[in-house]
Amino acid sequence: MQNKIELHLETVYKEYEEVKYYLTNFKKNIEEKKKKVAEKTQNKTEEEVNEIFYKEIAWISALEGDLQQLTGRLYHTYQAYKDLIEIPQKIKEEVENLKFTLVFNVRAGEVEIVDKEAYEFYKTQFFEGQKYLKSQMSV
Repeated sequence: MQNKIELHLETVYKEYEEVKYYLTNFKKNIEEKKKKVAEKTQNKTEEEVNEIFYKEIAWISALEGDLQQLTGRLYHTYQAYKDLIEIPQKIKEEVENLKFTLVFNVRAGEVEIVDKEAYEFYKTQFFEGQKYLKSQMSV
């Protein structure tokens, strides 16, 4: 039984690590990807620009959502097994560094911003995305 638990935890961790590593590398090369998109979208219709932009860059937001789910899965798997098996140090360190914060707090139908820094980050990302899309449409 212990081997199945260890194998399951390692599998969850590996899936999390692979996605995290891919995203890290994707973001390192984002400027190059943006240049390629700009080149590919010259003289294209708005629909073609959107398709190219999504295919090259915007799809990554879905993978970021997957990473959030994998992070939660890793955390909960760790919590479930930590008293049953010896957790590898690399997994302990990763889970100890996880931070679950919410941007908003909703109570009685009222929304309050609880993490202003995260709120500003999402706001900035939104405006940058809108600005980029507009710049591509005028090309």
